[in-house]
Amino acid sequence: MEQNNKEVSPKVSLRSFLENKDSWIKSQKNTGRVLTFSDAVFAFAITLLILQINVPADWKTIDITDNMIDLWPEIFAYLIAFYAIAKFWLSHLNLFNYIKTLDRNFVVLNLLFLLGITFLPFPADLYGTHPDDMYALGAFAASLAFVGFISCALWWYVYRHPEMHYPNIDKRIFSFGGRQTLIVAISFLISLGILYLFPEINWGFWIIFLILNVGLSFISREYEKRYLKKKAKTA
Repeated sequence: MEQNNKEVSPKVSLRSFLENKDSWIKSQKNTGRVLTFSDAVFAFAITLLILQINVPADWKTIDITDNMIDLWPEIFAYLIAFYAIAKFWLSHLNLFNYIKTLDRNFVVLNLLFLLGITFLPFPADLYGTHPDDMYALGAFAASLAFVGFISCALWWYVYRHPEMHYPNIDKRIFSFGGRQTLIVAISFLISLGILYLFPEINWGFWIIFLILNVGLSFISREYEKRYLKKKAKTA
């Protein structure tokens, strides 16, 4: 009698399904599906950005130089939003490189993160069409800060749940990744606070943000380097 080598999947009853609500999602297959879905949302959101730039209908009948100057605020908002979404995508991709399984709470957090990503084209368009409006800039920056906070939450959630990542991965990778995205969000909030106190420096908002973000990121990296050196000496 030939032995059947095919693996038989265990029967899943309604009771076991209700008692173990996360069992359906804790698999490599579903981890890949969540990543694929997320990549599709990123691609859709980043494509929508360019559609926010409205080319005038009478483009051929007027000076193209004047048109490009008029469109510059929208192009600038597009470049900022494109760069931000690309950075968030890279962070998201790096995180999933270390994940072996998911749970329901992480999936909900990921959906909230994607909600922020898909919302970004709207405040980007609002800021591009109203570049001198403090509230338009505030809405754009606050939206980017929101996505940064949720991205940080994703990294820290995996840090607090080591069963989700591969056993050979240093947990400090997740704390560092979360801190880097948190720095982006905090830099936006501090810049917004400065803008609220000094609305006349609207034009310098992005310079302030860049200085804060680069400076805090540098401090974070130096902290990790010193920690590793100290750990190597005591080992």
